[in-house]
Amino acid sequence: MATKKRSDGEGSIYQRHKTSCERPIDARGNATCKCPWQAVLVTGFRANPAGGRPLPVRKKATAATKTGAAAKLRQLREDIANGRLPAGQVPTVAQWMTHWLTQVVPDRNRPSTIRAYSTYVNRYIIPLLGDVKLDRLSPEHLQAAWRSLAVDGCPGKDNAKPLSPTSVHQAHVILSRALKVAQQRGYVIKNAATLMDAPSISTATMEVLTKDDARKVVTVAREKRNAARWTVAFTLGLRQGEALGLRWDDVDLERSTIHVRHSLGRVTGQGLVLGEVKSRTGNRTIVLPKPLLADLKAHRTAQNAERLAAGTWWHDSGFVFAMPDGRPIDSKYDWTTWRALLSEAGVPAVRLHAARHTAITMLLALGVAPLVVKEIAGHAKFSTTEVYVDKVDELHLDAAEKMAAFWD
Repeated sequence: MATKKRSDGEGSIYQRHKTSCERPIDARGNATCKCPWQAVLVTGFRANPAGGRPLPVRKKATAATKTGAAAKLRQLREDIANGRLPAGQVPTVAQWMTHWLTQVVPDRNRPSTIRAYSTYVNRYIIPLLGDVKLDRLSPEHLQAAWRSLAVDGCPGKDNAKPLSPTSVHQAHVILSRALKVAQQRGYVIKNAATLMDAPSISTATMEVLTKDDARKVVTVAREKRNAARWTVAFTLGLRQGEALGLRWDDVDLERSTIHVRHSLGRVTGQGLVLGEVKSRTGNRTIVLPKPLLADLKAHRTAQNAERLAAGTWWHDSGFVFAMPDGRPIDSKYDWTTWRALLSEAGVPAVRLHAARHTAITMLLALGVAPLVVKEIAGHAKFSTTEVYVDKVDELHLDAAEKMAAFWD
C-alpha cells in the first residue's frame, strides 16, 4: 500500500532493507521483514560544488519499527521548531540561514519581507558563504563576498550584472540579523557582520526625478483614473504596498489625516494579501496638505460614481485605489500604469520607488526638518533619512553650478 506523500519540511519515513532481504509482503502490501526503519528530515542546505541550487543537509534516525521511526521524526521536527539544531558539529552558514529563514523569520515578518529575504539568502548568501562554519565566519569572508556581488553580480548566473550598492548593503543587513539570532542562541560568540562597517549606499544610485519631471508625470496622471494615486506618491512618499493597501477607513477627510497601517502584496498561493506595514515606525499618521486633500475628495466622488455604474459587479473592498470594479490593484498592474505615465509624460524610465525617493528629497529641500521627514516616510532609523539629506546637498550644489554657468 502506497504511503501518503509528506509535505516539504515534514520529513520522510521508509524501511531500509538489507541487501539479502527478499522484501516479503503480506496480503495488504505491507513488508513483513525485520529490516530497520529510517526517519529523515532536511535541516538545512549547503552550497553545491558544481554550482546550481544548494544541496540539502539531512538528519537521519533509525528505529526497529515504523512507529519508532515516526516518533523519532516527530522529535526531530520539535527540535527544529524549538530552535535546537542537530547536536554535534557547528552548523554552516547554509544550514543556519535555511533554519533562520524557515523557522525564525515567518514568526515576525510580512510575506513580502520573507520573499525578499529568501531571494537574498538563496541567490547570494548561501552560494558565496554557505560552506563556512558559523564559528569560523569572519569579516574577511564577508568583505570577499560583498566585493564579489559588487563586481561579478549573482554567483552562478551567466552574464550577471554587478549588484547595486543598495542590494549589497541589504545582503549584509540580512546576514547580520540572522547572525544576531545565532549569537542569542549560543551558536556563535560574536556576530561577524558587526565587526566591520556595512557596505555603503551611494546616493548616486538613488533615482530622484527633478521637480519638472515630477510635475509632468502628475499632469498626465490627472487625466487618468486613480489620479490621486500619483499625487499621494509624490507628496507623501508612501511605499507601493502602503499606497495600494490604503483603505477609506484609514482616511479622515474631516481631520485631513491618513493612517498608514497596512501594506498590500501578493503571496504565492494566497493571491493579494493585506498585511501589516514594514515596521513599527511604518505605522504612522500623516497630515494631508490641502491640495492632496482636495485630490482625495475628488477621487472619492469619482469612485462613488464608478460604484453606482458598476452596480452588482462592484466589489466593496474598501480600498482607496481600486480597479474599475472595486477590486484591489495588483502591484504588477500598478507598475504597468507607472511606466505608461512616464512614457506619455516624456520622462526617462525609472523605478516606481523613485516617486518615494523624490517625495522625501523634495520635503527636505523645502526645509522640512529631517526628524519630521523621518516620521512621514516611516523610516525605522534616522540614518536612512540622512542618506536623502546628502542627496539634497547634491541637488543644491548642482543648482548652484548651473546658476553660475548661466552668468558665465
